[in-house]
Amino acid sequence: MRTDLLNLTTDDLVLFANRGLLRRAQQEVDAGDLSFMIAEDQQGKLSVEWSDGVRVEFAAQKPANTAHCSCPATTLCRHVLRSVLAYQQYQQTQGHEDQHAPQGPWNPGEFEDQQLEQALTRKQISWARKAFSAGHVIELVRSAKPSAYIHTLACTVRFLVHGNLSYCHCDCGEQDPCWHVALAVWAFRKLPTEQTSGLIETAALSSSIPPVSYTHLTLPTNREV
Repeated sequence: MRTDLLNLTTDDLVLFANRGLLRRAQQEVDAGDLSFMIAEDQQGKLSVEWSDGVRVEFAAQKPANTAHCSCPATTLCRHVLRSVLAYQQYQQTQGHEDQHAPQGPWNPGEFEDQQLEQALTRKQISWARKAFSAGHVIELVRSAKPSAYIHTLACTVRFLVHGNLSYCHCDCGEQDPCWHVALAVWAFRKLPTEQTSGLIETAALSSSIPPVSYTHLTLPTNREV
């Protein structure tokens, strides 16, 4: 069962495309004019065959936004979106949806560095380490859909599916997953476990600057001026 697809909300799907495209996909599913057939293997490969001749294929262990559609669109199309919605609808009729619905808060800091290295390139990891050491202010929220707003870079990283780095979305404009994901994960590790939200600075201020002793300062007299 593709639990990743069951965990995606309509707000998540909007991040992959846009609200207008999602609305059209939702309308087509709700209208009931189209029928579909779902085929799924044990490895997680999924295909949705529609009565209008469209076929959408989801590769195993790959996020929804990488699905292949038989239509001529070169970007993510409404057929992919409606296939996700149809799959959720189908699993709901089987009584499986509630078992895999988004639960309570979770901590992206639980991702290990090895997982980050598998999801990101060496260059991305290097950029993230330098940025983390340089110091950034990050606002963190642990929830069913954790987020990290990096104030100093004006971008937000969202973790859409529990424990799945393939479903990290950043609004920086780079292809997901970007190097900001590593920055966010490391920041979450600094947030105390008892807190569900907080503001984190990734690098402490330097203490090498000696304090000024105002007792030795004297104001000049008018004559000296």
